[in-house]
Amino acid sequence: MANKGFGPAIIEDTMVFFNGQRKKGFQFESVELAIEEAFGKDLENCYQVATGERGHAIGVGEEIPLAGFTVQPGLVDLGHSAFGDRLRPMTVTIKYRDIYSRKWVFIVRNFVGHTLRVNSPSYFFWQRFRFRKYLG
Repeated sequence: MANKGFGPAIIEDTMVFFNGQRKKGFQFESVELAIEEAFGKDLENCYQVATGERGHAIGVGEEIPLAGFTVQPGLVDLGHSAFGDRLRPMTVTIKYRDIYSRKWVFIVRNFVGHTLRVNSPSYFFWQRFRFRKYLG
């Protein structure tokens, strides 16, 4: 996660989905569950998971790794696409606000990030058609 905006991003909610199913628990639990589901027996160790919960402020330019983990060497030998295919079904939604109390949503789906301002025309379009299940 990274804040590339002009002010702090204050997290309101984090949702993690795998194969369209929401993973329950705090952010670190849900991310770890999704990684475990993605890699199964090929996962060796999940040694770091982000803990940005409600109220956590991410400063301008700050980057927080979502997770750090190791997998079996055989999976690494298959290349980036095999590795990426395991993570492709994972979607992360972060709801946050800025210092002016404007609400935003950041969604990463299929490795592409989308930032939407809540109550904007684009938000209602994406909420209704494309990201309905990921907006909660």
